[in-house]
Amino acid sequence: MLRPARTPRRRDFERNRRRILSAARGILAERGPEALTVSEVADRAGLNRTTAYQHFRKRDALAAAVIAELGDEMTGMLRETRPIWGHVDEMVSYFLDYPELARLTLHQLVSGGALPEPAWSRYRAHIRKIAQSRKAQRGIDAEMLSHLLLCVGVLWPLVALQQYEGADSARRVTRRFTRELRRLLIHGVLRPEVWPQVEGT
Repeated sequence: MLRPARTPRRRDFERNRRRILSAARGILAERGPEALTVSEVADRAGLNRTTAYQHFRKRDALAAAVIAELGDEMTGMLRETRPIWGHVDEMVSYFLDYPELARLTLHQLVSGGALPEPAWSRYRAHIRKIAQSRKAQRGIDAEMLSHLLLCVGVLWPLVALQQYEGADSARRVTRRFTRELRRLLIHGVLRPEVWPQVEGT
């Protein structure tokens, strides 16, 4: 059965939500979660405040929507078939490209909020699949490995951007960082017989 076509009003609603989320991401990237307000987001999105408040009545709801969207983007990358170290490299680089996600994740946790459940569940399922594969060591706690890699992804970009001057320097040092992270994964997560295949990568 064909779905009914979306009405113009529905398309406007979705388009406005998209504009609000895009504006919120811009503010987060520039000034962090503390600067986020629904009214300023409305101004940047070119919408009146009433329209913005129809979508998000409170800043926390807006922040949660942004982090859910970014989480969906990140877990979408995990669907691509590649070795675990390829996923790790991509995840760390993604957080470096979008430091607002790192700041927002920390803000969400410090303020007592939870991580977005759909994205977090998909992420844990992917790590569990890796932990249960024939290439992995026995006895890996997939849930704790998920948390460990998340901590790496969230904290490293903030350290890199703070400690090393400029985005280019942060990218160069991130390559060194992911090389060491691979070494830890190879010797602590993967079975010894796969070392020759990946140790020099």
